[in-house]
Amino acid sequence: MAAEISSGAEKNAGVAKAPRKNDRPANRGFQMLVDFVARNAAMLLGGYQDPRTGQPLLDLDGAREIIDMLDSLRETTRGNLGAEDDRLLLDVIGSLKLSFMELSKAAAAAAMKEKAKAPR
Repeated sequence: MAAEISSGAEKNAGVAKAPRKNDRPANRGFQMLVDFVARNAAMLLGGYQDPRTGQPLLDLDGAREIIDMLDSLRETTRGNLGAEDDRLLLDVIGSLKLSFMELSKAAAAAAMKEKAKAPR
């Protein structure tokens, strides 16, 4: 009986109550998409070896583009994701940005060191 009771405004307007952000279930397809894109970014940040050379693959420009795509996805889906999906996306972006920043600093330091070695 309690389930049948609703506010008069909702009943009269015929509007169903929209689920809150935290009420939405996790979306496995969305999580797989984020995982796929994050793996590609991790690969470009040296997380995988080039099978031909055995050296870590490092492409900071490509990684930056993928991180920007994830940022765009976050902005586009803001307010439309369940709490678990939103947290996953935010965690992945944060982790990738941190790795990108660390590797960018290391690459810049290596370039400065190499430049200092070069004869003038």
